[in-house]
Amino acid sequence: MNPISNKKNLSKLVEDLREMAYSYLEKYSPTKQQLNSLSLEVDKVNNSISEIKNSVSWNWYFTKGDSKKQLMDNYIKSILNK
Repeated sequence: MNPISNKKNLSKLVEDLREMAYSYLEKYSPTKQQLNSLSLEVDKVNNSISEIKNSVSWNWYFTKGDSKKQLMDNYIKSILNK
């Protein structure tokens, strides 16, 4: 086994892989419109997550002990006062 030959083969392989990677990135990189659209979608999902995490049911589920009853009592009172 010739280490110099293996090194040349490895260098060629690395160069070929690098060229393939750059070619792939050029071909499939997203457009600004796609990035903007994706950003808007991410914002919508994050807003939905925030709404869920701020909901009474979410807070009730993650509340421990007697605080659950107090949370539910406050929620019922707020619904009845509307």
